[in-house]
Amino acid sequence: MKPRSVRNLSRISKVVNILIQNGFEGFVSSTGLRSFLSNDRKAPFGEKKDVLLNRWQRIRMVIEELGPTMIKFANYLACRPDILPEPLISEFSHINHVDEPFSKVQAVDFFEKATNIKVDNAFSYFDSTCCFSEGFGRTFRAKLISGEDVAVKVLMPNAETTVQTDITLIRDVVSLIENYLVKHGIVNPLELVNMFEEQIIPELDLRNEANMIGRFKKAYSKADSLIVPKVYTEFSTKETLVTDYYNSLSIKSGVDFSTWGVSRKDTADKFLQTYISGLLQTGVFHSSPRRSVVAVLPNGKISFSDYASTGMLTSDQRILVNDATASLIARNSRVLSESLRKLSVGGEIDDYQTFRTEIQYLADNLFYMEDSSSYMNEFSLGMMRIAYRHKLLLPREVVCAFTSLAAAENVAVSINPDISIAKYFKPYSTKLFMERFSPDRLKSKLNQNISQASDLLENSPLDLSLILKKLRKGEFTANHKIVGMGFFVKKVDTAANKLVYAIMIAALIIGASIITVLGENMYTILGFPVPALIGFALALILSLSLLFYTIRNRFGSRGNDPDGE
Repeated sequence: MKPRSVRNLSRISKVVNILIQNGFEGFVSSTGLRSFLSNDRKAPFGEKKDVLLNRWQRIRMVIEELGPTMIKFANYLACRPDILPEPLISEFSHINHVDEPFSKVQAVDFFEKATNIKVDNAFSYFDSTCCFSEGFGRTFRAKLISGEDVAVKVLMPNAETTVQTDITLIRDVVSLIENYLVKHGIVNPLELVNMFEEQIIPELDLRNEANMIGRFKKAYSKADSLIVPKVYTEFSTKETLVTDYYNSLSIKSGVDFSTWGVSRKDTADKFLQTYISGLLQTGVFHSSPRRSVVAVLPNGKISFSDYASTGMLTSDQRILVNDATASLIARNSRVLSESLRKLSVGGEIDDYQTFRTEIQYLADNLFYMEDSSSYMNEFSLGMMRIAYRHKLLLPREVVCAFTSLAAAENVAVSINPDISIAKYFKPYSTKLFMERFSPDRLKSKLNQNISQASDLLENSPLDLSLILKKLRKGEFTANHKIVGMGFFVKKVDTAANKLVYAIMIAALIIGASIITVLGENMYTILGFPVPALIGFALALILSLSLLFYTIRNRFGSRGNDPDGE
């Protein structure tokens, strides 16, 4: 791709500038991005920063400087251990959003334009500073005229345009370095960009987040340790979202909760118990539970500051994820491998024994690291590595479920470094295995099998009737493929050559014999007419050639003949 065909020249120039400032001039020079270097190739866009940090840390710094779209793209790629190395995935877990200035005046103006409601007619108080900012949203504390404390979230101005521009930029950059990516094993990189676009666009509509909050509220109605806010729909639009506000502290703040009489150990316990039980029992989960998003209330309860990244498993997927986690604790590779296979979309496992062995190795390895602070991280990455190695495509919701458990583990460890996530799965292990044989589960499985058998019996006569109709009309066609056709043609060609040689030899001998008997007044040598002698000589030469060819083909090429012929 030539530079003039790129639609975001200034943005790509900024990317190149940031890459070089962080010590990636060699990468720029070896890819299509070199077109944006100056002629002298010396510090083309500015001074280099201190590059004493390792490569993975510098990549994280590049992503942070490029803004929220690139940060979300990095988080998306962090779910693909077949693409990114583990040190980079680990580094992306520490990624920080760089806040852009956003004032109360801007927020008020944006709110009034989006809702057609004057702020003074809706709120008795509107805070002057932003209390939470991440991604494309900015949240301000306010108080409704009716007295409720609320959080007012507004999208950044031109957020949709910015995202579309950045996605186009990602496509352009990927096109520029596509050969580099394919060379390093990343097949069809543009498809990754398309999938990321499908994931991020819904986050630009806050009505989707409002719907997710409603699902959370219903799914976690019995969870005493989690607070889910109420949505005030009369003030919520595509660009604005008004919910209950809770006085809380973000996990990342590092404040000692003991000032509230809340212990860090109890907080970590509540968070993990609520998160794991919610995911396994309801299938609704926060797909990106980062430390900046998880907050603690003075009463020790947990809340989320943002619901834009929310996942939901289907009932079948939830059951299979339950089976996978339960079989992990029990080190049952058969159930674990079957769960992973059934969770995948399409694809057949060519070497099931190797697949099963890798699953068993993962389960055994995790058994000996139950007290590790990276237990779920190793589990999620291990499962995805095995899936991608055997070309199994996992649905995005399932990948999010596995990675969110790893992210929840990181949050819990940041609260209480001595916590072990494995012990929170053990109470569910026996329960989940019992559920596999519960009457409701068996009834559901029986109904599913009966339904499939009924569909087969119902559709088979129709399919057979269609085949018979095509046969009667002469429209029935069949495709076939002969395996080993090249070897078969070679054998036929060899036999034909031998036959031609034999016919020629026989013809020469018969002709020479006739000349010898009937030939008169011909010049003779050793009593044979010269033409007959020439015929016998040619027949002898051809016979020796045929004999030599046959012997060489029989013994010299036996290794290439699968039938030993």
